[in-house]
Amino acid sequence: MDEEDLQNPDSWDFDAAELHQPAKRPRAVVSVAFQRDEYDRVADLAQRYGMRTSEYIREAALGRITVRQATGTISSVGGVRSDNFTGPAMAPMSTVDRRSGVVAAKRAEGA
Repeated sequence: MDEEDLQNPDSWDFDAAELHQPAKRPRAVVSVAFQRDEYDRVADLAQRYGMRTSEYIREAALGRITVRQATGTISSVGGVRSDNFTGPAMAPMSTVDRRSGVVAAKRAEGA
């Protein structure tokens, strides 16, 4: 059977059809628009946690990236200025072993 026969429904043998499980779970692809600076920030965070950008966005959307408050002190060189700060810090709650597909929980620092 050549390519043309495979594309022609009249040549299909429905009585001998074989059912197979899909190779992967069905997925939906979503397009998300970011301002360039927002995308750069997300991509940097993904890289920081060793994730692809799409993987990081998916994990964050599903609530598997935690946002916690970070506190600290910023000091300039020579000690001329010193400020305390409090702000969000993100950390993945889980990682996926790409070979086995196993999800491993990760303890967020300071949690």
